[in-house]
Amino acid sequence: MFDDYKLSELPVASSLNLTDYMTLLQSGANKIALLSVLKALLLEGKTIGGSAAGDIADIDSIQQFTNKLLSACSLGFPYINSESVQCNVTSEDINKIVDHLDGSDYNHAAEHISFSSIHGSNVDDALSGLLAAVATLVSFAASKVSRTYALQWTQSGTTKTITEATILAALGVTNYVVLPSGFQIQLWTYDGVSKSNPATGVTIGWYETEVNGQMRLDEVVLESLTNAQVYKISISCLLAQETDPM
Repeated sequence: MFDDYKLSELPVASSLNLTDYMTLLQSGANKIALLSVLKALLLEGKTIGGSAAGDIADIDSIQQFTNKLLSACSLGFPYINSESVQCNVTSEDINKIVDHLDGSDYNHAAEHISFSSIHGSNVDDALSGLLAAVATLVSFAASKVSRTYALQWTQSGTTKTITEATILAALGVTNYVVLPSGFQIQLWTYDGVSKSNPATGVTIGWYETEVNGQMRLDEVVLESLTNAQVYKISISCLLAQETDPM
């Protein structure tokens, strides 16, 4: 048995360590126990910041969560399926993509996106839903379509310029750009009955420009043309959604 003493007579410990002992009464007998045993009892055998099932989360340990609900959460540039590249897309960025999508495309995309899966499910499903939503929106925002611009004209002078605006207006499309790569140009002379393929002696050049961070065709320039000659041109081009300044 321990000697009788008054607690007020004992010195106060300024700090405690897990290797320190405490006294306790167990089954009618006085005993001592390590504070590490008390810690394990209080934590029910779980580890703070551990990786085993049921361990306790902390703010900076690498841990994988399952069966957790997100509600009014804020994800700060997480690493999604990557150990080195952060996802720096914000909700504002996603909203801007949505705002600038063509209405019919957005309605179609919305049919395949359940934003409830981002807000109201477990962490794994939330991240999967976010990735799927971003992938769908980016797919529609960056969708590309093929079009062919055709023109017949009687040349005046030796040079002709065809601008991107001219091509888009003739195609009847808006909010698109002509990509500076992925297009083909064919030029013929035409005598009213048949055309020569290709027109010889003509220099064909095209120039690109950058607008709002997006490369697009500026103009196509034809040189060394024959005055009063009838020409036909066909430009097979690839169009992409125009990027608005954000």
